[in-house]
Amino acid sequence: MRTLVTLLLFGLLSSLHVQAQDEANHQLYLIKLEPSDSSYTLSQAKYLSAYNPSGDNITPSFISPTKIFVSSTTDKNGYEQTDIFELDLVKEQKIKITSTLENELYPKNSPNAYNFTAIREEADVDRTKRLWKFPVRVKHEKDMGEALFPYLGGIQNYAWINRNIAALVIEGNNENRLFLGKVTDNSTIFVSSGVGECIFKAFDSNDIYYVDKTLSNKWFIKKAVLSGQTKEDLDIQSITIAETLSNVDHFSLLPNNTIISSKGSKLFILAFSKNEDAYTWKEVADLKPIGITNIQYIEVHTDWQVLLVTNNKR
Repeated sequence: MRTLVTLLLFGLLSSLHVQAQDEANHQLYLIKLEPSDSSYTLSQAKYLSAYNPSGDNITPSFISPTKIFVSSTTDKNGYEQTDIFELDLVKEQKIKITSTLENELYPKNSPNAYNFTAIREEADVDRTKRLWKFPVRVKHEKDMGEALFPYLGGIQNYAWINRNIAALVIEGNNENRLFLGKVTDNSTIFVSSGVGECIFKAFDSNDIYYVDKTLSNKWFIKKAVLSGQTKEDLDIQSITIAETLSNVDHFSLLPNNTIISSKGSKLFILAFSKNEDAYTWKEVADLKPIGITNIQYIEVHTDWQVLLVTNNKR
């Protein structure tokens, strides 16, 4: 069955996206994408990074239905600095959460309500990337927060499975590797090699979705199915879901665990085709008419709000 999308937002971004494309590196947008039988309704498009139109605004995440974290790069005394900002979607306000010598990326809720986590690019010679936790509702300046897995550097991305275990994408000599890390004893369990930076936990289970980039000409979205309650009886089985869109290594999960990805200005979902007896990519929206192009990052909330990061630099 053909998948259709209904657009309810033409003209909403007309005064914003033109300026953003002329000046921007990575810009942030919010849309609402809701299922309806065999179609999707797309509405409520907003341009969120007007506070930093000439900088990079990347790795956003929802911390609630009305608030998001985003890493934004600004000029600080002639140097580029990446800090975390909190955007309130209702009050249309922003708060600068970190103001440090280090760069902070991938800010996310942690399973502990008293902390959030982020990857900090530390101010050492190697610019070591470690996973840190920070207390919430505090402006973080020098010496705030605490490193998790202090002996692990090169962390590129992560996803919390529960309050004790995180899936970690770690940079190796020639490729990224996927591990499970246990916070209580800093131990790790190997999952896969040759993975991309993109990683997500399923909404309704502990399964981890990632991109296998072992082959140079074909990449695959895989799911690591986790079973067992302790490290000793933990079993990991990786299942291939489908080939990625050509040369695309990013994706996300919708609340029903449908995989969504993008290429250029178009959004696609991975749908099962009875005729082909396989999963295939189906276009659900082309956002070019409202100025959203070159989508490179997707983040989804359980209420079907979708954050899009674009790279429109010319």
